[in-house]
Amino acid sequence: MDNKEKRELLLAIAAVFVSLFLYRFFGRMVKGLVKDEFLGNMLAQAVFALFVLAAVLLLKKTEIFRSDLNALINGWFSAGFLLFLTLFLFCAGTLPSANMTVTTVQILYFAVQILLIGFCEETLFRGLVQNSLHAYFGEDNRKHVLLAVFIAGAVFGLTHLTNGLQPGVDLFAAACQATVTAFMGAYLGAVYYRTGKNLWYLMLLHGLYDGGALIVSGALSGNNMVSIIGASGSAGVQGVLIWVGVYLVLTLFLLRKDRIASFLKEPEFRKTEPEV
Repeated sequence: MDNKEKRELLLAIAAVFVSLFLYRFFGRMVKGLVKDEFLGNMLAQAVFALFVLAAVLLLKKTEIFRSDLNALINGWFSAGFLLFLTLFLFCAGTLPSANMTVTTVQILYFAVQILLIGFCEETLFRGLVQNSLHAYFGEDNRKHVLLAVFIAGAVFGLTHLTNGLQPGVDLFAAACQATVTAFMGAYLGAVYYRTGKNLWYLMLLHGLYDGGALIVSGALSGNNMVSIIGASGSAGVQGVLIWVGVYLVLTLFLLRKDRIASFLKEPEFRKTEPEV
């Protein structure tokens, strides 16, 4: 590891927190300009997407958007648990949303919002942070891959802890959400690695999952983000530990040595790899 890799890692982490700060600040202003909550949320997320894209361009990391079709075909089912969970959430979400009063246009706003969520969060945490960690630690063995995945997940969870700063949000509930999110982030990182770092696939999965989770939480039935985050603490420590255990087992299973052997780069290869 050299100073260049260390600098790029620090810049990637800084990009996360700077873009989140700008999103919180300008997103709140945007929401205040429109009466429709769904439109306001979509526009705020669009502002976030612009800041995220600007960060990618400033850091000259547009290569994170590359796509390896063969690797995706071979590894797409590594996200099998998330695919099942997303389908379950959308099916279960039809029950609390059966009496929803939202309009068709508001549902469209909501759909665009969740896709933008997937774009923003996956670009930042898998595209920038996790890739920078892979470059920092190297990808010559399983230990280094796991370090990158779990540290990127921890950063992902830490940023969700800032939800506890919002008025009306219980800090314990935010901590529960952040803890589960950290280990879910590690699982997403494992899927990202197993699919040959196909970011678009992760964006879609992430957005659809968040959409299903928000629907089940009543986002289309009048519940706001304060009450939705508050629900994260309702399961208590036991519920958090169960989800942490699930995501931890899945991550270690996906990144078991015999399954990622073909992805590991030998040190000799890394030394002779041309600069891009």
